[in-house]
Amino acid sequence: LEPVHVTIYNKLEKILKEKWEPSDPTARRVLKELYETCPIYVGLILDKIVTPKLRKYLEKIPVSPNEDLRNLYHVLYWRGVIDNSALAELLSTSLFPRWLAVLNQWLSDTPDLLEVRSWYLGWKNLIVEVGLWEEPQVIYWFGRALKVMTLAVVAMDL
Repeated sequence: LEPVHVTIYNKLEKILKEKWEPSDPTARRVLKELYETCPIYVGLILDKIVTPKLRKYLEKIPVSPNEDLRNLYHVLYWRGVIDNSALAELLSTSLFPRWLAVLNQWLSDTPDLLEVRSWYLGWKNLIVEVGLWEEPQVIYWFGRALKVMTLAVVAMDL
């Protein structure tokens, strides 16, 4: 890299570490553009700064049958800059375990199964919409959710 590029990247790295929040889409646009110039450096920034911040952000997103998924879109917006398998891994480690726990709890309270179905399909449609449905980690969690729902229906003797 030329010295001017090193200066730019160092300043960008500092700003991302100290000031950037995942709800701000600016960093994605900038990094996507810079990827053309220096994919290796952008990859390092993604691994070192962006992905850990997205992980912490995901861990704070509330999961409930009535949740607003707007905050999840702040993470899914990174698709195309962060590869699908890395995004699926983030979801698998920082969101889906809580998602499945909420489903388990909800089903233990004998809920309206049409509401449960609608909730599940809403999540599935979102994941399909953003292109993560084929990822093995995603398939795993949705498969577990289907098993939990099936067991709940059998236990309710419907």
